[in-house]
Amino acid sequence: MRLTMSAILSSMSPSKAVRMCPPLTTKNWGAYRPLLAVGTVTGHLQVVNVSTGLVEREVAVHSAPVLGLEWTSTHPAASLLSFAHCNVTGSTSGLVRNELVHTDIVTGKVRHLRTEQVREVGEPKITMIRVSHLKKYFVVAFAAGPFELWDLAKLCILRTMPKKFPHITALEWSPLHTARGKKKDGTKIPAETGLGTITCICWKSDMIVRGDTEGNVNIWNMKTRQSKNIHTGRGKVKRICFSPGKNNMKILVLYEDGVQIWDVKELEMINELRCPGDLLSVEDVDWAGSDRVVLAGQDGAVRLAGLALAGTSSHTLAYGREQQVVCMGLLPRDTFRGIACMLGYRPWAEEGDIRKMVTTGLTEEQVGLVEAVLDYLGEQFITSISDGGVSLAERYLLVSLALGLMFEMELWMVVVEQRAGRPLGRQFHVLADRDTFMSRQEELSRLHMARAVERVDRVRLTAQLICLGQVEAAVSMLLDTDMEDNNSMADQLLACLIQATANRDSTECQLSHVSTMKMVATSLLSEGKLWEGVQLLVLTGKVGDACSYLRSAGHWDQALWL
Repeated sequence: MRLTMSAILSSMSPSKAVRMCPPLTTKNWGAYRPLLAVGTVTGHLQVVNVSTGLVEREVAVHSAPVLGLEWTSTHPAASLLSFAHCNVTGSTSGLVRNELVHTDIVTGKVRHLRTEQVREVGEPKITMIRVSHLKKYFVVAFAAGPFELWDLAKLCILRTMPKKFPHITALEWSPLHTARGKKKDGTKIPAETGLGTITCICWKSDMIVRGDTEGNVNIWNMKTRQSKNIHTGRGKVKRICFSPGKNNMKILVLYEDGVQIWDVKELEMINELRCPGDLLSVEDVDWAGSDRVVLAGQDGAVRLAGLALAGTSSHTLAYGREQQVVCMGLLPRDTFRGIACMLGYRPWAEEGDIRKMVTTGLTEEQVGLVEAVLDYLGEQFITSISDGGVSLAERYLLVSLALGLMFEMELWMVVVEQRAGRPLGRQFHVLADRDTFMSRQEELSRLHMARAVERVDRVRLTAQLICLGQVEAAVSMLLDTDMEDNNSMADQLLACLIQATANRDSTECQLSHVSTMKMVATSLLSEGKLWEGVQLLVLTGKVGDACSYLRSAGHWDQALWL
């Protein structure tokens, strides 16, 4: 039988980095889809539709865990930049082999960048990539050494900064851009006392927010040229990002041990999440909307949470789908069981309106689900269970089959088959009479004899044959053991024992026993096991044959024993 694969249902893998696609605007209204890019520990890129919860794309890109990624297109979101690095064998200076890849998630085309640079023995690892707001340029920064400026449209390097350029630890493109490319004066923020090494930075409107290695969050207002510090005491700040939306000045802050949401305008914390108290660990975060955040954990789950950072699980009906989910099991347990009993008992027989009866007391969402299931089952199903000539057992069997109630389906099938006087199917073999059960077991044994290849299967099947009284079949299987097998002698001796103990009072059995032992002895002698074969010949009364074998092997003194 040949099976043809037609589709794959992908599942989420443990992730190292996540990025939500550019937010919904008036320009991308028609083509916008809430896509989340996920970089996994296996080097794959997954694209998840946040609305449906499905993995829409999965591309194998890197040979190491994905450490960072950025969207490189907006209308629509269709391509990504990602990076990873592999350790260089024998390198003691921290040099690695970097992988920088551009991926088109629509076509699946993957293009590796910086191929010339990575041909060297090793280089400092990439620490971040940042794409400009207009998606024209991007910057590649390293743990040690100057950063690089790239043209995103042509995917070629424009400039590598000189080695004397100060090493950067955080980077963000200015949102004060124009499509015409006019030059703007740079802004220099004076150093703040009490701040450690800056690890991340984000910029929106006139606000620049920075995080450092000590857990401090610094807010700089470009208009008033004033700064405010928030001392969180949570350790290194791994990431800070502003929520989307005009005048929405909330920030999401990721630490080594948790997450916080702050309102920059009011300078107050909205909520926080601690690890491992609330979650095992959070690897990366991003905003899914103006009031929704995405949390990527070490457990492989990507959670969508509100500003309260609670209630991160959603039932299936909460997802938006193009097609109604046709599954009655999504209803509350008591409601589902009540509808199942109602469909079999037919309380609507007098009124004649089945849909009205089964949807009474349900919410609008539940009514829509029940209506979808009934439409899917069709009018023929409704007509069958409404027919007064159909017995109660047959109706409940139809309902159980339609609703996927497996235990109830088997129960009512037994009742229906026994009432009709028909033999039960093989799945109900334990309920059959003894003769039927034994004949089916013998049939299965004969089928398995032709397929038992591994020793564990042969041992199990031999035990089954002996218990079923199939002595000849068990002896035949034991004698067929390959002589090169380490257990061959044990199997052949067991065959002799079985033959000797089965029906000992029968003359025919005794003759069969002697024949079996002589055949085993001959087989052992041909394999060079002289004494084992001689012993069996003596036990069967073939002393002359045993003596001849000993003399042929040069054991004249031992032959005198016989």
